[in-house]
Amino acid sequence: MKYTNLFDKLSCLIKIIGSSSLYPISIIIFSLLTIILISKKIKNNKVIILMIINYLILLVVTISNHPRTLSKVFDSIATNLFSNIYFPSTQIYLFIMLIIDIITITSMLNKKIDKAYKIANGICFFTTKFLLVLIIDTIGIKKIDIFSKKSLFSNTNLVVLLELSIIIFIIWLLSLIVIYITNIIASNLMETSKNNKENQKCGKNTDNCTD
Repeated sequence: MKYTNLFDKLSCLIKIIGSSSLYPISIIIFSLLTIILISKKIKNNKVIILMIINYLILLVVTISNHPRTLSKVFDSIATNLFSNIYFPSTQIYLFIMLIIDIITITSMLNKKIDKAYKIANGICFFTTKFLLVLIIDTIGIKKIDIFSKKSLFSNTNLVVLLELSIIIFIIWLLSLIVIYITNIIASNLMETSKNNKENQKCGKNTDNCTD
C-alpha cells in the first residue's frame, strides 16, 4: 500500500465524494441542518430526526446501488460473527454467566430497583444456574475438554445447553429493554393524566389556578 500524506488523503476523499451527486447533496443537507441546529430556529429533536432520515436515505441508496457485492459482504460478516462470537464457547459462556451474576446480585441488594427488574433477573439467574448444573454433569459424564473446540462441539448435548444459555441471556436483555420502555410509557401516561386532571380543576375553579 502506497503511503499518502494528509493532502493526498483529502484529495482522495474529495474524489470519492465527487463520484456521485448524492454525496454532495447529502453533505449540503447535513450542513444546513447543522446550521439550523446551532441557530435553534427549529426544535433540536426535529433537526436530529431530519439528520437521521437524511443519513438513512443515503445509506439505503448506496446499498441499493451495489446489491450483489454488499450481500456477499454482509453474509461474510454474519458468518464470522456467528462462528466467532455467538457460536458457543467456554469464554463467551463464562463471560455471560459473570454478567448475569453481577447484575442479579446487585439488583437484589438494591431496594430502589423496580420489582419487575428483580423478577426478570431472578428468573434468568436461576434458569442459567440450572443449565450450569446440567452442563457440569454432561462434562463429567463425557469427560469433555471444554477448552478444546473439537471436544466441545463433538457433544450435541453440551452444545445445546450452551446455546440455550446464550438464548436465555438474549431473551433476558430484551425483557429488560421491554420493562424499561414500558415503565417510561406508563410514567408518561400518568404524567399526562395528572396534567389533564389539573387542567380540568383549573377550568372549574379559576380562582385556584395561576398563570
